[in-house]
Amino acid sequence: MRTSDLGTFLQSALDQLDNPLAYLFAEGQRIHWLYLLVAGLVAVVVYAKTAPGKTSLRSFVRLAFPRSVYLSRSTFIDCGYFLVHRVLFSILCLPVLALLAPAIAEATGRTLGAGLPALEATVPSSPLWIGLFTVVAILVADFAGFLAHYLLHRFPVLWEFHKVHHSAQAMTPITVYRMHPVDDIGVVLLSGTGLAITLAVFQFVTIGEVGIVSVGATNIFAVLFNLFGANLRHTHLWFGYGPRLSQILVSPAMHQIHHSQKPHQHHSNMGFMFSFWDRLFGTQTIPREREEIVFGLDQGEDADYSSVLRLFWLPFAKIFRMKSGLRVLSGGLIGVALLALSVSSVVLIASSDSTPDLVALEMATE
Repeated sequence: MRTSDLGTFLQSALDQLDNPLAYLFAEGQRIHWLYLLVAGLVAVVVYAKTAPGKTSLRSFVRLAFPRSVYLSRSTFIDCGYFLVHRVLFSILCLPVLALLAPAIAEATGRTLGAGLPALEATVPSSPLWIGLFTVVAILVADFAGFLAHYLLHRFPVLWEFHKVHHSAQAMTPITVYRMHPVDDIGVVLLSGTGLAITLAVFQFVTIGEVGIVSVGATNIFAVLFNLFGANLRHTHLWFGYGPRLSQILVSPAMHQIHHSQKPHQHHSNMGFMFSFWDRLFGTQTIPREREEIVFGLDQGEDADYSSVLRLFWLPFAKIFRMKSGLRVLSGGLIGVALLALSVSSVVLIASSDSTPDLVALEMATE
C-alpha cells in the first residue's frame, strides 16, 4: 500500500463522520436498518410468548421499549458515547487495520514462498475455494474476537478497560458501541492479523483472486447472524436458541447473562457468533429457562461510569491507583507490544510498493 493509497483510505474513513446516520446503511454495522427491522419482528414473537392474549400496540411498546430503559441515564450516555466512538474508531483503529493487515498478508506470503515454493499457485480459484475461504474467514475472525474478549476478562488491567462496556445498566442495540478504544484496538489487531494470514494462505495456493460470499463487503455468515436476533443481545428482551443450537451459536439470552452483575456470569459466554469457543475454554453458560438479569457491574461500581468523559478516562485512573505494581507493569508491557506491532506494520508497509487487498469482514465486537 503506497502512501497515497493510505491517504485515500484515511480520507474516506474520515468522510464517513459527516453523516451520523451512516451506520444505519452499512451492512457491516450491527445497527443497519434491516437488522433492526428483523430484531423488531423477533421482538413481536417474544411479546406474543411473554404476554399471550394481549394484542394492543401500547402493551407491545411498553414491553419492547420501556421508559426505564430507553429514557435512562445509561442509554443517554450510550448515545453520546456512540458519536465520539465513531470518530475515535475511524482515527485510531481503521488506520491500524489499513497498515497491519496488508503488511502481515505480504509477510506471510513471502514466508510461505520461501518455505514451500512448490505449492505456490497450484490450485485454480473456484466457487468451492471461495466458499471454503468464506467459512474459514468467519471462523478465524470470530475466534480472534473471542480470544481478545477472553483476554479482556482475564487480565486485570485489560478488564478495567472492558468494564466500560459492562458498566451499562440498561441495554439497547447502541450499547454495542460502548467500547473503550483499547478494547477496539485489541480486537482489530487480533482480527486483522488472523484474517491477513488466512488470506495470504489462500492466495498462496490458488491461481487468481480469492473472494468471499458476501453482502456488500461483509461475510454472508456475519450478515445472517446479524439478521437473526443479534440486536437483541443488547436489550432486556429474553430470546434463547434452545440448548442444542446454543452449543453452536451465542443466543441473545446467553449474551445477556454475560452482562449480568454477578461475576461468575459476566465472565462467561465471551463468544460473539459461535459458542463452542466458550465450551473449549470452559466459559460456556447455557440457560435452561428464563433468568432475571440485572445488568452492570457488581458492588455498585457501574455508578462510577456516569458520563461520556468518564467512560474514557476512568479506566486509566483506576489502573493508576492499582496497588499491585506487577499488574500495572503487565498493562504497560501489553501497551508497548501493541505499539511495537503497529510500528512494525508501518515499517513493512513503507518497504513495499504494493500489497494484496484484504477482504473486508466487519463484525461488531460485542
